[in-house]
Amino acid sequence: MKPLQFSHYDRKASFGKSLHRSLLFAGFLYEHVFHAVITNKNLCLKIALVIFMINFIFISAGSKNITLINKAFGDQGRDQNHSGERVVFTSEDGVLLVGSYYKPRIGTSISTPSVILLHMLGMDRSTWDKFAQKLTQNGYAVLSVDLRGHGESIKQANHTISYQSFMPKNFKNMTLDVKAAKKYLIEGRKANPNQISIIGASIGANLALNYAASDHSIKSVILLSPGLNYRGISTLDAIMKYKNPIYIVTAEDDSESAKDSKILCEKITCAENLKIFENTNVHGTDMLSDKMVGSKLQNIILSWLDSTFEPRD
Repeated sequence: MKPLQFSHYDRKASFGKSLHRSLLFAGFLYEHVFHAVITNKNLCLKIALVIFMINFIFISAGSKNITLINKAFGDQGRDQNHSGERVVFTSEDGVLLVGSYYKPRIGTSISTPSVILLHMLGMDRSTWDKFAQKLTQNGYAVLSVDLRGHGESIKQANHTISYQSFMPKNFKNMTLDVKAAKKYLIEGRKANPNQISIIGASIGANLALNYAASDHSIKSVILLSPGLNYRGISTLDAIMKYKNPIYIVTAEDDSESAKDSKILCEKITCAENLKIFENTNVHGTDMLSDKMVGSKLQNIILSWLDSTFEPRD
């Protein structure tokens, strides 16, 4: 059964009717009760009855319509951080992972490419939401994930976990989150295991590269603002082991990432696949929403991704 839905005008009309009924009842009380008591000289009784009537009118009108009012005017932000379908799956070491799955508008088939999105440190999957929608408009199935200790992914074996108390080993184990995300796509969404790419931002970029270096079925990776080492997740060895297409994006004034990105690119001679935006220091997923570079970057990513996948049905 679908929940009742109210338009803006339906909500206002419903509130008005309830308020009208409450006022009619108040009139009845006045005519039959209050008027009789008002002639009484007991001042305390008069005051008490007046307070009772005022409270009755507003509580009666308000309590029946508080939900409608909230939905009409004050509750617009609820559940809007993630426009995809909320999904839950578990890593092999027992972390309960929460993600958002976005189905492409044209539907899925065996040739549908899928993209896993990995957020920055201290952020969550909502930072990918708008770009995930753009990917689906271009035929991609998308899974964004709250990495362990972030967002809603804070339970492991009935214990609460937080990235703020992680040691380097805990951060390295985030590659298990990527593994679990890929498994979910294949088993839960029937994704083609050879048609999956990963896009990561900041520490998510380092994770994307490290996982893809160990799983050669990953079609391609895009790294936004990677570093040589984020919280113990290093990339120099991983980029030497990785053999498939790679695209690296950073900002000129994000000096540490810009320097590290050049070093990584030199290891595999990827000059044509390194994009450095000049005169900005914007970092990671913030680049996607930046007024100066956001639109251009989104188009670059979409164009490059398309070039790495086989033609679709």
